[in-house]
Amino acid sequence: MDTLSLIEAGLDFSTEDIEFITRPQALERLGEIKEQLHQLLAGSISCESVIDLPSVGIAGAPNAGKSTLLNYLLGTERSIVSSRPKTTRDVLTGLLNLPHCQCVLFDCAGLTLQTSNVLDELAQAAAVESLQNCSVVVFCVDISKADWAADAAIRRLIEPQNIIAVATKSDLIGADILAGNLAGLAEIFGADFIATSSRTGLGMELLHERIDNKILENTTAEPPSPQAQSVLRDTQYNIALTVRHRQAVTEAIENIDEASAQLKAANDDVVAMLLRGAYQAVSNIQPVHVDEKVLDNIFKRFCIGK
Repeated sequence: MDTLSLIEAGLDFSTEDIEFITRPQALERLGEIKEQLHQLLAGSISCESVIDLPSVGIAGAPNAGKSTLLNYLLGTERSIVSSRPKTTRDVLTGLLNLPHCQCVLFDCAGLTLQTSNVLDELAQAAAVESLQNCSVVVFCVDISKADWAADAAIRRLIEPQNIIAVATKSDLIGADILAGNLAGLAEIFGADFIATSSRTGLGMELLHERIDNKILENTTAEPPSPQAQSVLRDTQYNIALTVRHRQAVTEAIENIDEASAQLKAANDDVVAMLLRGAYQAVSNIQPVHVDEKVLDNIFKRFCIGK
């Protein structure tokens, strides 16, 4: 807007004894603006890219320690933790950074053999659908429990592509009991369980490695570029561009390219028109009144036309 105002001031007030901006100065400014827009495109991760990441779901019975596990893996209090069952009803997601890739990690309502009301039924349907379609399921069983028959029945409610069996709350029992319980879980479920504790961190590094390996083994998608990985690790300080945003920035770059060419050819009228188009493109979230902004900019800086 500032550059546009100076160029239009030169057009509208050509009789004034003022050089509002020289051509070299205008070209330099446009080059800087274009570079900033290119950096915005290169340094952002699109929402669609996040959607295309592999997904990992945490499943299990209510109060199996799923929400606590989600929070530990993400390193943030993403999910409400409570000793009361059925605390989680929505599908909660977060971005998990693994040694070789990133994935979308999600926690959903605990699975039950019978739903007691419509809300529970809808929550369970959403949970099952999400788990059936994800890349890996981390199935949680509370190892401190005395009976896992219900957990085994719940396990049969889903048929995931890949599963990692996790024994949660391992810190609640002694080491001697832990070994026996792990053997018991392996016999009932026909799978080896990773003993974990969200309180002490037991087994978490191994769980990270298992998730990472499962994704690498079962996906043909290329991992994000190092630059995209950097952005994904620090998304709160970066811009996520939608397709519409990227189109707007690309359109602005094209207009600036053409404006620079027209500036060299001394076609200032065309330059002003193209810069208006560039400004409109990147301001299209809210309606803007370019004429008013241009005049305001000019009259703030110069005592002319009065």
